[in-house]
Amino acid sequence: MKRSVNAWAVGSDYGFEETFSKVKAAGFEAIELNLDADGAHALTMETTAADLEKIAQLSEKYSLPVSGISTSIGGNIGSSDPAESEAAKDVVKKQLFLAKHLGAEAILTVPGAGDTPWGEAHENCIAAYRSLLPVIEDTGILVGMEHVWNGFFLSPRDLAYTVDAIGSDLVGVYFDIANCADRSRSEDWITFLGGDRIKRVHIKNFMRKSVFEFSFPLLFEEGTVDFAAVMTALRKIGYEGPLTAEFGAPEGDPTEQLVKSVEAIRRIQCL
Repeated sequence: MKRSVNAWAVGSDYGFEETFSKVKAAGFEAIELNLDADGAHALTMETTAADLEKIAQLSEKYSLPVSGISTSIGGNIGSSDPAESEAAKDVVKKQLFLAKHLGAEAILTVPGAGDTPWGEAHENCIAAYRSLLPVIEDTGILVGMEHVWNGFFLSPRDLAYTVDAIGSDLVGVYFDIANCADRSRSEDWITFLGGDRIKRVHIKNFMRKSVFEFSFPLLFEEGTVDFAAVMTALRKIGYEGPLTAEFGAPEGDPTEQLVKSVEAIRRIQCL
């Protein structure tokens, strides 16, 4: 499992070359880039093939492959508002375009629905992803749906049902270790979803302080995720993809935080 990190960990003031340089120097083996609205190292809806060629050259220069394309925009693909759903599908299409040009094998998508009722939203989501299958299959890029804190996927069963209903080997789960740790055990989600559904993994920490109080500490800080159980579960399902760390950048130079984080992943990999 390669040690990867999301570019958000570097900070939006740094350009692409500085970002690649810092991530490589810290000891990471891959980097996840983001389709965002703005930022020095952000990919946007306006990013062109020529822009991507320059980024691909940096990836080669620093021997740092792009492990995936995440995003902070879109998200309402399950909305009953056609304009919202189409805009979200356009984001997925753009991510596929970016991934194809950068040699990334996977993208992270975040299904949501705005004000649409939950059941209706899930059926809309399934229909929307099915409508995208021709372009997904044309690119051959893996599409992972992430469970975030928007009330869309409330259990691994919800995720499994949605993936199975879409019915493509290229569409599955982008599993975030910490996003389900508030009321359940991450390793149970991994076991239930299995290796056929889990396409990529975000490695992140979580700290439960009380029923209503929690935080997302850094990987090298104390947390309540049982990483030994998580790694055992990942090995049992045969997961061999990257472990992509996701955390925010500190104020100032991110070097120390990056180095400590990659060292933490090395320790977790040995559990």
